Amino acid sequence: MDCPKTPSRRAAIYARVSTGEQTPENQIIRLREVAARAGWAVVCEYVETASGAKRARPGF
Repeated sequence: MDCPKTPSRRAAIYARVSTGEQTPENQIIRLREVAARAGWAVVCEYVETASGAKRARPGF
């Protein structure tokens, strides 16, 4: 009997860009690929558009 392969690990993706002119899409695509190769289920994605130097950012 073949059992379906289900991910045994869960992961969250965090993508950040520092200006509104940049997009996190390439980061998200690559991180989804990494998770798929590792057999991880992506359960949440966080995207932040703010400078990493500022501590008073909404997602921090």
